[in-house]
Amino acid sequence: MIRRSTKTFIFAALVAFMTLSSGCATLSPGKEKDLLRDRVAQLMNAKIAGKWDLAYDFFDPDFRIRVLKKDFTSLQRKTVFKGFEIRKLEILPSGKEARVEINNHISMMGYDLKNAPKVQHWVKQDGQWYLKVKAHNTPFGNK
Repeated sequence: MIRRSTKTFIFAALVAFMTLSSGCATLSPGKEKDLLRDRVAQLMNAKIAGKWDLAYDFFDPDFRIRVLKKDFTSLQRKTVFKGFEIRKLEILPSGKEARVEINNHISMMGYDLKNAPKVQHWVKQDGQWYLKVKAHNTPFGNK
């Protein structure tokens, strides 16, 4: 038979463990924004460096199921990324989606565009932020 003081100690230890572990599971909004900002910057820097194999890993898992890495990296790209500026970064109330506004510096078809705006949608899955890419619609269904 377990004595009352032992039960009380075990209960207090469990409560303390649960409290401390749940505190680690949630990050402050500022810290979460910093993590997302870093992911966005890493993706954009991979694009600027032309490292499409690295960029591929930032796309959401659904995209990576639809498009194989070898197919993604072998695409002929008409846009050259030269720089970027994150204009606005907003994590939605769910904490699992975000909207990021970027000004891209790109070169495309002989034109140099220094403030080409782009809105990116990011999702958090398994504790990591990924760029969400919608499936392209075709007359024959989704790719």
